Amino acid sequence: MTTPANLSSVVMDGEMARRLTAAGRKADEWKDRRDDLIREAAKQGATLREIAAAVGLSNPGVLRVIRRGPLETRHITPLHQGGSKDDPDNMRFVSPEENARLPRDEPEA
Repeated sequence: MTTPANLSSVVMDGEMARRLTAAGRKADEWKDRRDDLIREAAKQGATLREIAAAVGLSNPGVLRVIRRGPLETRHITPLHQGGSKDDPDNMRFVSPEENARLPRDEPEA
């Protein structure tokens, strides 16, 4: 088997491997902190767009983070009834307790 010309046969040394491992652990820790803060901002009523701009993610990226947490899609409601549910500026997040108090449409018989 031949080695491609652009690949080096140099093996990573132990110190570099340790530094990369430590950096990976720190990155995971900071990502978890960021995700917790995203969920907290959502609970406090920040819009997807506001959160996304603050953390440098897309609106769908922020929504994925929120959905992975304790909030669920049913906890996302429009701010203004006349607005679109697809408009990130018209979305707010409600706690499970608030969600339970929201009026529900009765199913048709």
